[in-house]
Amino acid sequence: MRFFVLEAGDLIGYTELPEPDRDDGVAFGDLTTLPGYERCRTVLETAAHANFLMWQRVLAARRDGRLPPLPVPAARSDEPTIFISKTSEAELAIWGEDVHAARAARARLAFSLADDSGLAVST
Repeated sequence: MRFFVLEAGDLIGYTELPEPDRDDGVAFGDLTTLPGYERCRTVLETAAHANFLMWQRVLAARRDGRLPPLPVPAARSDEPTIFISKTSEAELAIWGEDVHAARAARARLAFSLADDSGLAVST
């Protein structure tokens, strides 16, 4: 099913999405951009690059001892495992102001979806 993607009410593209998984309500699809996308392209590209820098900085800080290593599960399992951790104040400091600024700019974008008839889709 086709959905239109809007940012602050302006059309930026569309995507073809399957029915969402009712267990988690998530669907994934590729964005086909339209001319309105240019208005938010720089913010999204800068945020993507900042995310890459963030991980590089955190991994370097773990290697050189400025951050502790990640905990290792006590026992191996054949079952899938999810590791969840809260970002520490020390990690946030390692990110750098450029990463924080890029993530804040991305967070200010207001995305929404509309169905092919233009009606808003709850997201």
